[in-house]
Amino acid sequence: MKSLPNILSCLRIILSVTLLFLCQSSFLFFVVYLLCGLSDVVDGYLARLLNAETILGSKLDSLGDFVFYIVWVFVMVRMASNEIMFQLGLCFMTILIMRLGNLLVTKMKFRQWSIIHTFGNKGTGVFLFLFLPAVIILGNISSWTIFILFAVAMLATVEETILLWRLTAYNPNIKSLLFWKDNVDYSNENHL
Repeated sequence: MKSLPNILSCLRIILSVTLLFLCQSSFLFFVVYLLCGLSDVVDGYLARLLNAETILGSKLDSLGDFVFYIVWVFVMVRMASNEIMFQLGLCFMTILIMRLGNLLVTKMKFRQWSIIHTFGNKGTGVFLFLFLPAVIILGNISSWTIFILFAVAMLATVEETILLWRLTAYNPNIKSLLFWKDNVDYSNENHL
């Protein structure tokens, strides 16, 4: 039973890749997309409920998020016009480069690959998750929606960058710069 959160994270990875092979306007696409989102919420909830929070679980959750959002970008690119696609491409390339930089900092500084699960990162995830169905239903992407999307993702990325540079011990579950304390020992796996 304690492995259920990790199984859900692995399921999200498989379901995310499956989205690439489904037509965006199909009912099955929306069902699989919804299952990806639900599994992202439920895996963390179950891990806390079952007292099954682990470093492996945190990494699987981060990997699941990464795979889902890479697939998300591919789906968005398929839907966008050339002008909007150029704007989307610039925005996502900027954030991707910064995110990869954060992963490198995490690897060099803490000897592991991972993403910090801040409120900003979670909020960005919710916003991105809701954005794609809205675009499919409404049928268009405007420059303003891209700007808002980029601003939300950029703020979360910058917050994560600042936290990574300030941390002395790795903790993937810091909620925000506002709640961060440098004197807490995060090396014990029970803090995860």
